[in-house]
Amino acid sequence: MKIQFVGAAHEVTGSCTLLEVGGRYYLVDCGMEQGLDVFQNVELPVAPREVEAVFLTHAHIVHSGLLP
Repeated sequence: MKIQFVGAAHEVTGSCTLLEVGGRYYLVDCGMEQGLDVFQNVELPVAPREVEAVFLTHAHIVHSGLLP
């Protein structure tokens, strides 16, 4: 298993974590950055069609706002 923090690695907004398990990709949250434009929203390092499933911890925009 590989874990890559795509968003919220530097602050609490924009939560997005990419998991690679057995060659398949999963997301835990897919949120957008909010507030001051200190950090940009980062593109996913894989094509959205390659993501098997998205697990949302809850539905706030900072956890779900960048869902394709």
